[in-house]
Amino acid sequence: MRKFASFIAIILAASFSLLIAQPASASQDFPGAKDEKRKWLSHLDEWYTEYGVPQQQEQALLEKIRSGGVVESDKAGSSPVTTELRSTTNQDVTVKRFSDGSITVSTIERPRTESDAPEVTPMFVGQCQGYSGGSGYSVNYDCLIQEANSTVDLAFRATYTHTSGYDQINDAWGAYYLSYYGNITNPELTIPRRNEVWNGGAYAQLKVRYNSANGAGSQGWVLRLWVQNNTAFTNLVKEG
Repeated sequence: MRKFASFIAIILAASFSLLIAQPASASQDFPGAKDEKRKWLSHLDEWYTEYGVPQQQEQALLEKIRSGGVVESDKAGSSPVTTELRSTTNQDVTVKRFSDGSITVSTIERPRTESDAPEVTPMFVGQCQGYSGGSGYSVNYDCLIQEANSTVDLAFRATYTHTSGYDQINDAWGAYYLSYYGNITNPELTIPRRNEVWNGGAYAQLKVRYNSANGAGSQGWVLRLWVQNNTAFTNLVKEG
């Protein structure tokens, strides 16, 4: 997670380049695209290594992505073969591994306790900012919600409440959206269902449109936070 903010400058530069240069055709990169692709592949190399993708699989994934292929984690309807939970004091990180070795990584911050020292930094990424509770309820304030794959890295912050009855999402804000070889348009952060119901959880979602840098196409991605049954979890869905 410490790397989350460090890639913003790279992505902003890439997005600015995309605004001023258009591909000559669907099969020809815009000027400078090769440099951005190298940065993107370098990031993926580090990211796969960080989350324990075996070297042989990692190289096969990078080669597939380099040649314009789509890895299993980024295909609509793909199911992971294993799911790992890596809990720390500050956050729950879920790593889903697919048949070709590709991964998705989701993060939900844990609320800090009253004994934790407050931390204030620009674009704060750390623990939830606060927690309060009483008989039959608990409120988690200002928590990072994030999920990433080899194409996009999406995140927002949310406050949500667990109760002895139905849970709820109080608020969602601060959308982050990064792409590694293209740009993102039409970001929309909403709370379609604020309160849990008998047959489904409360959820907030960040919807974006990813546009490939080489003009090969675009696709929709949706990051959702689900709050229900006194738990909170995320999923990242490819749409159209």
